[in-house]
Amino acid sequence: MVEDGILHVIPSTFHMHVVVDEPKRYIVCLNIKKCSCGRFQNDEISCEHGMAVLRYGRLHEIDYCSPFYILKNFQDAYLIHVEPLPCKSTWDISSYVS
Repeated sequence: MVEDGILHVIPSTFHMHVVVDEPKRYIVCLNIKKCSCGRFQNDEISCEHGMAVLRYGRLHEIDYCSPFYILKNFQDAYLIHVEPLPCKSTWDISSYVS
């Protein structure tokens, strides 16, 4: 058992690990980016249990998160010029929408 702060990482295979966060245990599977806590797969970014495993294996966090979180992609999302909306009083809203 390897201690990572207060989390204990127990390797099972290269991709599968048990992370002990007393009194609970979490199963982290790196190849499918999943943790039994649910946050790794839902947020598409490593949870604290996944991070403990990545630090244990000296792996790069960027390889285990969604491309959405990569700085370049985040910056590119704001490259598109967006025109500001005109004054609300000038909006032409159809009756079926309002």
